[in-house]
Amino acid sequence: LPSAVRMQQVFVAIGVISAPEYARRRLALRATWMRWPNVALTGPVTAQFVIRSSHAPPTISKLLDHEQLIHGDIHRIDVLWNESRLRGPVLSVAAWLSHAVVAFPSAHFIAK
Repeated sequence: LPSAVRMQQVFVAIGVISAPEYARRRLALRATWMRWPNVALTGPVTAQFVIRSSHAPPTISKLLDHEQLIHGDIHRIDVLWNESRLRGPVLSVAAWLSHAVVAFPSAHFIAK
């Protein structure tokens, strides 16, 4: 995120854990609650999709790059893209929390 976004007052920083292949699910969230006026990358409620993408095949990596270019709300983390359904979400939450406390130091709450 640009430093101007990180420095702005954020009340809640939300990390939405998502797998690389769930693009349609991410679109559904963008079309619903992520359109609320107080939810934005620069608003009091900021939301980002937390996506594990380490060692992803080039096709998946390109799709995530394109999605980020269009929407700007993806935070790619250094967790294996095809990590198991048991470990993947846990590692994703840990990576999000580590990132969020640094990226949003003024946030009153960090959520997932």
